[in-house]
Amino acid sequence: MKQPYYQLDFAAQLCKFVIKINDIKIMSLNVDGQTSTDIPINSAIFASGKQKVEVIGHPLDGTKKIHPEAYIRYKVVEQDVGSGDFIFITAFEKHQTPPVQEVQPVIGHVSMFEAEVPYVLGNWNSLQQLDKLKTDITPVLKNTYNKIIQKAKGGDYKPLIAAIKTVETRNAKTMYLGEKDLEARLKSILDDIVNGF
Repeated sequence: MKQPYYQLDFAAQLCKFVIKINDIKIMSLNVDGQTSTDIPINSAIFASGKQKVEVIGHPLDGTKKIHPEAYIRYKVVEQDVGSGDFIFITAFEKHQTPPVQEVQPVIGHVSMFEAEVPYVLGNWNSLQQLDKLKTDITPVLKNTYNKIIQKAKGGDYKPLIAAIKTVETRNAKTMYLGEKDLEARLKSILDDIVNGF
């Protein structure tokens, strides 16, 4: 069975960059120099279809203007991991932010690519932008987090593990992991917590 695995191959220079896939922030880093790497992005792909990639470069921490030599360059690469190996399928178009202009506050670029994945994460179509909600959810979120934290401080990790399991179950689906792999990941996280990490 084909298991498409999408990675973002990117490089950035002299900016504090943010990478978003489908409006979900997957990475942010202040780069006073240059960096390049590949990062997996399946965790932000909730179903087959068009996917949005957005990169934004802000001024470096401690500065007010974007560096004149700042840039972000990226492309999406698709591989198949169904056999246990990474088999190259395709590389989508390469993109780069335009050259910095004198009065430009940030740099950025938005593109789309077509992904085909054998899963659908159920909540994708029901998500709402928080700034469009009519009620403030901050108190509810803080209360929920505080309950989880207080129980964990008292040695009861069940609510924390339940919350982590929700995220790890989604991650397991997008990374094609089996139930044993999911349980091993959860056990490793719980062991780290119990050991003070």
